[in-house]
Amino acid sequence: MPNIQSLMRGIAHQILHRTYNFALGKRVINGISRWLDKRTITVTVRTSELVFLAGLGHSTRRASGMEHKEPETLDWIDSFPENSVFWDVGASTGIYAIYAAVSKQLDVVAIEPSPYNVPVIATNLKLNKVERLVTLLPCALNSKTKVCRFALVSSEVGESQHQVLTTDVHPNWSRHVYQVPSFSIDFLVQSCGLPSPQYIKIDVDGIEHLILQGGLTTLKSVRGILVETPTDRLAQAQTCEQLVNAGLVQIERSRSNTVWARL
Repeated sequence: MPNIQSLMRGIAHQILHRTYNFALGKRVINGISRWLDKRTITVTVRTSELVFLAGLGHSTRRASGMEHKEPETLDWIDSFPENSVFWDVGASTGIYAIYAAVSKQLDVVAIEPSPYNVPVIATNLKLNKVERLVTLLPCALNSKTKVCRFALVSSEVGESQHQVLTTDVHPNWSRHVYQVPSFSIDFLVQSCGLPSPQYIKIDVDGIEHLILQGGLTTLKSVRGILVETPTDRLAQAQTCEQLVNAGLVQIERSRSNTVWARL
């Protein structure tokens, strides 16, 4: 079945590519694209009404299920004091970054390396009128500034389990590998002038410890971090060690996330 699906996608891609070369075909495809851009879903999350682009990949599911999938994440964001700076690392389609901006009027930095998610985040920011509150960075975070290889499970919007690769081996689960820029937290704060975060959400797969390693100076002033628990035991131990060394204490653990705070 996967081979048949790949073949059909390839045929569809060729048809669209050839159709786009003709003036009429180009107008039709652009019209469909504009129609898709108008497809939105409005959800009420706690006391906030949010609008998200719908109908692309997992975008509708992520938007409609955000209150029930990770209520602890919403509780954590709700606890932030006013005028806090919140970094959402691995922002996906931007649902939590936008919730923080709309519900709390926070200064938010949304970081997302997927070339398929970034345009959706940009549209969602516009739909919710929070372009001035959310800084969108189309890049990855890492232990230091460099170009890295970013492997995607698929080209579906809102897909999870993408990874920044730490070796030259091409994973057999990935269909797409891109070269993307990656920066350290400390570089973005010290050299790029981004606001130093008081709160950081890290929802990536496999390099949590490398991201924290790149922010050793910044982490000293962070008040709280929510991090997705790494599946690799060594990475899990390194992540915990770095958070403890930064003076943070684990205060909550859910099925997939741990919350750390400066007490």
